[in-house]
Amino acid sequence: MVSCTIGSILISDHAHITLIATPFTKAHRAPRWRLNSSLLSEPTFKESLRDKLSQRTNSPSSPSAEFLWEALKAFLRCHITQHASWKKQIAKNRQATLQGKIKEAEGNFKLNMSSANLMLLSRLKYEYNFSESKKAEFALFRAGQKQFEEGDKTSKMLAGYIKIKELACVIPAIRESSILVRGTAENIRQPHNSK
Repeated sequence: MVSCTIGSILISDHAHITLIATPFTKAHRAPRWRLNSSLLSEPTFKESLRDKLSQRTNSPSSPSAEFLWEALKAFLRCHITQHASWKKQIAKNRQATLQGKIKEAEGNFKLNMSSANLMLLSRLKYEYNFSESKKAEFALFRAGQKQFEEGDKTSKMLAGYIKIKELACVIPAIRESSILVRGTAENIRQPHNSK
């Protein structure tokens, strides 16, 4: 364990506890990149994307349309990732600022329980709750999108289910007349040829 702190009471009547610990296992690699489709509903993002595309005219110098398309995909991915991380950093900074203001407002309210201090604390908690609700809404949207994309297909979800079922049928070892036989249920059920 590295550190442990008790935070402010932000949404409910409980304070959150932050525990920072070093993991025992290696971190998993990041999943494959996918377009954050919620960015397409922002007019400012679409306008900046149009500007970037109009500036990017390499068609006379590219050897073929395939090279041009691959270069354009890499360029767009870089621009979209940059915009998404910038937006995420702004939201993270806003959350940290709100948490600091809530902690300060809680201290002021404990010292002076006036209605003005209570109103300020309630307003800050409402703002924090609203931004957390937006994050939860986006997480549900992504989960629903993944289910829509992979739900009816024989893909990763079904393959994971089959793998779990196969692992449940594994017989690690059987002792047969002083010989230890190792393997899965399939190769043990096959009859042995005795010569």
